[in-house]
Amino acid sequence: MFHTLKIEKIETIQCERLASLHQKCFEKGWSKKNFEDYLRSPLHQFWGAFDADQLRGFILFQVIESEAEILTFGVDPEFQSQGVGRQILTLSIEELKKNNLEFVFLDVAHNNQHAILLYLSCGFKKMMLRKQYYARKSGINQDAIVMKLKIK
Repeated sequence: MFHTLKIEKIETIQCERLASLHQKCFEKGWSKKNFEDYLRSPLHQFWGAFDADQLRGFILFQVIESEAEILTFGVDPEFQSQGVGRQILTLSIEELKKNNLEFVFLDVAHNNQHAILLYLSCGFKKMMLRKQYYARKSGINQDAIVMKLKIK
């Protein structure tokens, strides 16, 4: 586990690094413009994990009234299974609690066992299955599990 990680809000000047890391984490990575658009919106909160000045992970929430949804969450593949994701998730949810939110929702690929185990260990509960939710390059779409965390 990293002891030097700094978890902080991300600003628009970091969009190039976000896009680069997102493309390492996901089959269909987002562009710099995607991140700029999200970061301009007051509905979105973005957190990053930094080791020195290197971005190692990120999480993006959309917050509406008493609910938040995780839109994307990733950790540099070279730093996965080292506690980076847990630190980002835990701290960002603590920050959300300060805004009197009641629930956090997310979608996760049904075969992403590491992520599912992380979410379950943080108190998320499985709610339902979305059939063929994630489009894949192979042309075979994957199901997603919808999960929910009660934080209030």
